[in-house]
Amino acid sequence: MTMASGNGQHVHSNCAVRRLCYNSIAMAEANQTTLDPSPLTERELEVLHLLSQGLSNRQIAAALTLSENTIRVHIARIFPKLGVSSRTEAATTAIRRGLIVLDDVG
Repeated sequence: MTMASGNGQHVHSNCAVRRLCYNSIAMAEANQTTLDPSPLTERELEVLHLLSQGLSNRQIAAALTLSENTIRVHIARIFPKLGVSSRTEAATTAIRRGLIVLDDVG
């Protein structure tokens, strides 16, 4: 609850402040993704580059002569290292951080 004091300042009840802090922390925790600070391996960077070009796991596997399961494992390891939860987030994060540069098309 907010009340105005005699000098025009707002005074917040302790309960309201605690609730606001609790809600802010809960929202931050809910939106937080796990970030693994380990650097990406050369192979993970290769997979990430191909993923960023829109290739499917099957296409990435064929390009690198690996199995689709191996590609899935690489992608599963890339996501926490970048702190992302989707292929699109992985691609945009990698580009933004300068980890990969997409080739010009055309």
